[in-house]
Amino acid sequence: MRELDDWKSELFESCSHWFFNVFSMRNFEVSIQDEDGNPMPAQKHRESNKVFNGLLKLLEEFFEGENIEVYKLMTEPAWMDEFAWEQFFFRCGNKVYVLSFYQEG
Repeated sequence: MRELDDWKSELFESCSHWFFNVFSMRNFEVSIQDEDGNPMPAQKHRESNKVFNGLLKLLEEFFEGENIEVYKLMTEPAWMDEFAWEQFFFRCGNKVYVLSFYQEG
């Protein structure tokens, strides 16, 4: 487990993977053009990723005005059939809130 300096960027990367992993599993990709005109996976474009932006807005509203520390726990399963997960721990005063991403192998 490690404390995150830029939890919003870390959460974006995790959401891009977990929410849209089904695309790569199905050999399907939605592409857009980056600022230089090069194709990129749509879920990796932060400004247009409405799923992530909606989640971020809810989290920002929930923790508004609070001083939070955010930690990330990530597993690296040794076998294909093992469970994989990532967890974000939001520490706010004496409370801890957990956001979990979980996938069965």
